[in-house]
Amino acid sequence: MKKFFKQIFIAALVTIIAVSCSKSPTNPSGGINTPASPSEFVEKLKSIGMVKAGDQEWNFATISQSGNVLTVKPMNNNKSGYLSGLENYIGIKVDELFQDFKYALGINSDNSTASDGSNPNSQANSNPLEAKITFYDKQTGNPVTDADFKDGFILKIEANANWAVTPEATEEDYKKSINQLGTINVTGKSGNTFSMNFADLNVTKENQYSYTADLTIDANGKTDTIDLLSFVDAIKSQISKSKTEYLEISYVSISSENSFSINFNAVSANKVLSYPNNITLKVNFINGNLSFAKRDLTITINSTPEIVTDNRGESKNAEFNISTDAESISFQSTSIVEKTSTGIKINYVYASYYKEDGAASIQLQGDDVLNAHNTLQAGETAEFEITFTARASGYNDKTDVKVTLKIRKGDDLPDITLDEFNTWLNTIEVSGFTKQVGSAAVTLTASADTTPDTALKTIKDALKKLSKDKIIIDDYSIDYLSWSTFPTGNKDGIINVYSIEAAEGYAFSDELYTILTANGSAHFTITVKPQSSWPSNISIEGAGSSSSNPLTVNLGDGSANTQVSYTIKYPENAQQAYNISVSSLKQADSIADSWGSVDTYLFNQYNNSAVLEIQSYESQNIINNINIAKDSSQVYKVTLTVNYSMNGPSVEEDIDLYVKLVKDYAVIDSSAMSKILIEGLSGQTYDEVSGVNMNINNNVTINMNQASAYYYDNNFNATDYSSSGQGSISYINSNLKLII
Repeated sequence: MKKFFKQIFIAALVTIIAVSCSKSPTNPSGGINTPASPSEFVEKLKSIGMVKAGDQEWNFATISQSGNVLTVKPMNNNKSGYLSGLENYIGIKVDELFQDFKYALGINSDNSTASDGSNPNSQANSNPLEAKITFYDKQTGNPVTDADFKDGFILKIEANANWAVTPEATEEDYKKSINQLGTINVTGKSGNTFSMNFADLNVTKENQYSYTADLTIDANGKTDTIDLLSFVDAIKSQISKSKTEYLEISYVSISSENSFSINFNAVSANKVLSYPNNITLKVNFINGNLSFAKRDLTITINSTPEIVTDNRGESKNAEFNISTDAESISFQSTSIVEKTSTGIKINYVYASYYKEDGAASIQLQGDDVLNAHNTLQAGETAEFEITFTARASGYNDKTDVKVTLKIRKGDDLPDITLDEFNTWLNTIEVSGFTKQVGSAAVTLTASADTTPDTALKTIKDALKKLSKDKIIIDDYSIDYLSWSTFPTGNKDGIINVYSIEAAEGYAFSDELYTILTANGSAHFTITVKPQSSWPSNISIEGAGSSSSNPLTVNLGDGSANTQVSYTIKYPENAQQAYNISVSSLKQADSIADSWGSVDTYLFNQYNNSAVLEIQSYESQNIINNINIAKDSSQVYKVTLTVNYSMNGPSVEEDIDLYVKLVKDYAVIDSSAMSKILIEGLSGQTYDEVSGVNMNINNNVTINMNQASAYYYDNNFNATDYSSSGQGSISYINSNLKLII
């Protein structure tokens, strides 16, 4: 099933990141640290109250608790509820309720089996919707150590009928919300007032990912300009009117000079918003000379940021104060010039500003921090002049923003060596697997047959139990681990574990850091081997699944490339194949190849779909073969190599498809007629290689070996061409003519 509460989890991560770097816009102190208790958390969840999704309802006020498992039961008997609608709505409510909670929340449902059947190859069921709730420190983003919260909670939302697919919001839903804005007035720079009629706007669905609305503003013959930000603010002032039964406008932003993005939130569990949850508002002007105008961006730098290096090799930020009227600014460095003479090389500097943070932030990349640390002498400070191009929505770019950055050498942190890392990694205990550790990597070998899903879950559980004293992997990163290389057949599975870092006060040694970052961001690799081979993830469903249940293929008359369909069963959440190739005919189990067609490439794969296309020129060889009787059949198999996606990684897997070829058409040519007549005369099976002997009487023998036999003009002629005289007809001349 889809990851439950994806919106909540992302919101939680944003909260963690934002608060760890700055103050929260809804919480200027950087997080309320009032005491929190499990009972307070449960009471907040109960305040969600009644939720209706489809025909089913849940009353969160009736949550029951057993240990750390919180259960909500459905209220209506045998009624289907909307799964994704419920997910989204609970996500919105939890995000609202826990803004000021002591801890940030991460909610993950990877292990939930609830399904509404909307994902590829899935079927609707009535399994409970389960989610693991984990708590994180708002300052550091690390899982909390608070005894009351470190184990988290399990939220279980039960169902008593199969989950139903939630309908998506339509253009009519978006239109209804926008229309409720009514008429909005905006004032031009020359003082003229212009009306914007949102009440009559239509919304058009351009394609699966695009909705548009066209707004026309009448200039009434006047010449003026409208400030872009004033235009957006005018719409924002009326957003509260946009709430409908299903959705509301969440914010408005500038896309380009005459194009704006209006974003929406769902406010009900009975509809979901399709990606990207917005419409594009295009503005046109008529009857005058009216246009939008950007403001000039003013920025004053009021302080000098300083970054203190260490040997961790991680990015570092420093704040500096600016004065500006912009809400947010991004800075792109165009020039980096050292004002001192240390010789430090800086490749890239990034800076940003958000009004709610109260300060701008400048960031130095990890490699540059480490290089500076290794170059500077103890106590030494380097100074750089950074020239930025500053960009802000609704403003003209400002290209000459200069910031002085100081980089001071800090203290060396204790190293974590490669040996220490290997020792730490060697403490991993994965149930059902043996391990081998070396060079900051681990190889796991299954002790018994297992599946990729089971292996991945077991590995995740084991990773969470590793010590976090010196080396840390975030639990929420572990929750979202997936196969980098999906295991199939005898092919090993690969898991790349990112979001690994040295604990506060430690650093990876140069040797270890080089190994961990050899292919990009710091990570280590887990190689997972099967005991013998991994079970097949895909299979043939129905006809073609075995030699006793083959797919019947009638060859026809061979005049065209005919097609025959089969069915591949995929795992839940797998995507349909993007490439399928087919082998030549192979012997099926121990069935003798009486047709002699093994190794024949009879089929083409049609359009990468589950359809075989019979190659007519190959089928003609079978049809024309006089030694293969009409209406006879032969079972073969072909191997399909199927490429598909499985939760992200690409998978290649081989499966056998069994086919029963039926010769339902035969060509009666001279050779076939000869065979019929000879076998009729002799009572023996005839082919042109082995031949037959026909005894006319005691004195006459006709040996058809190496003879030319043909049927023409109602005459059957058998003529001996053998140089040895074999096949000559005793007492008669060497040409036998039978009158038909």
